[in-house]
Amino acid sequence: MGVLRRALYFFSPLSDQDTDWLIGIGEKEVIQAGTVLVREGAPVDHFYVTTSGVFSASRRHVRIYTIGPGEVMGSLAFLESRPSATTIVADTDATAIHVPFSIVRTKLAVDRAFAARFYHALALMLAGHFSTRIIEAACGEAHGFEDSTEEFGEITDDRLDSAALAAARFEKLRRADMLREGP
Repeated sequence: MGVLRRALYFFSPLSDQDTDWLIGIGEKEVIQAGTVLVREGAPVDHFYVTTSGVFSASRRHVRIYTIGPGEVMGSLAFLESRPSATTIVADTDATAIHVPFSIVRTKLAVDRAFAARFYHALALMLAGHFSTRIIEAACGEAHGFEDSTEEFGEITDDRLDSAALAAARFEKLRRADMLREGP
């Protein structure tokens, strides 16, 4: 899946102020290849918004999907308030913005407009992610999102209209991440 399409799902419903807020509260993490970020069954108390690199998610030692720039790791643990269903490992050197659940939950409780946009962003991201997994399962192989988009026409006109804004918001987050000091 391309970076723009990953970023599109999460960043298109958010406002510029939401992106600025995430940049302000997030902490950059430089992650070396081979680092285990989350272990299956372990509690999770933060999101990672990936800005570079590739990660793999596995369940019971079986690799089930790849995560790249523009994706959010930890969204299901946040929504379900339970331990991680997967182990996530950095396949390459990577960077990500670390965002504590507690800070996000506080903002969600006091800012209903942000809450609506944030949950919409998570829903779009998860829907896109699971649609891709369904196509891969049906085809019996890894079937990239770019291929499925062309073949199945999955991106609607209204989603394309928001692509430029989503890309700009993700690039703003990525630039801010590059300017921060390492760990």
